[in-house]
Amino acid sequence: MQSLGARSHRELGSCGLWGHFLLAQIYQAFTGLVEIVDRRSRPGVVIHLAPPRGHVALGVPVLDYSYDDCRLIARAKQLGVPAAQRLVEVARLRHALGLEASQQELQLVSLGGSRWLDRGEFARRLCVEETENANRLYEIFVQKQCNLLYWPDYLLCAVFLMMQHAPLAHLLSYAFKIYDSSSTGRVSAADFEEMSSRCLGLYQEDAHRTFRHVDIHETGYIAYANRKADEHASHEKAGYTATMDTRNFKEVTSPMRCRPLG
Repeated sequence: MQSLGARSHRELGSCGLWGHFLLAQIYQAFTGLVEIVDRRSRPGVVIHLAPPRGHVALGVPVLDYSYDDCRLIARAKQLGVPAAQRLVEVARLRHALGLEASQQELQLVSLGGSRWLDRGEFARRLCVEETENANRLYEIFVQKQCNLLYWPDYLLCAVFLMMQHAPLAHLLSYAFKIYDSSSTGRVSAADFEEMSSRCLGLYQEDAHRTFRHVDIHETGYIAYANRKADEHASHEKAGYTATMDTRNFKEVTSPMRCRPLG
């Protein structure tokens, strides 16, 4: 490889293929994928070295994405965001469909109706044509066992992209609406476990324990409350449903295990 330098090749020539391999290992730490051809002892032999470990953990081609892209993917994977590994592709498709500008998904967060969509219903709900980009976006989220898209997972991924620079509390407030299967403004234990595995990175047992800690009256439901908007939220206002905000969430989940990267 020209960038390795002819001098380096000459100096390591006596070491044969092994010398070139060691040189490439050093070079790899800074550049990623490397090809080497040892023309002295093994003419035509090409070594394809694996990219750095950060790339392996993310599962993305390091040459295709920027540093900021990789950081965003890493955060999404740690939180458990659906399709996190293909987040940049999702962002590009949303941009091509005009969804990034219109932020259409934010208007659909509280929309009722079926949670399982076919290709046509997905396009209609987003108010886009069934183009190649729309079909590609659908295929990223489709569940192979039923060949349908799970709408809450797509919504959460889209909201995560729109809220990527906002505090986690913003994503959490939308997640409560997205995974509210009863459309009552509150979530059950099953809803919360599903939601917290996708935007909080909690394991099932930790999500269950969090729910029980917040649901002090054992009503079977909890709601999300923003104390900045209503510092004196009461049980009466919440319909005797326990409320959860970022303050008590941090108190409850701080000792828990969150999903590791990779």
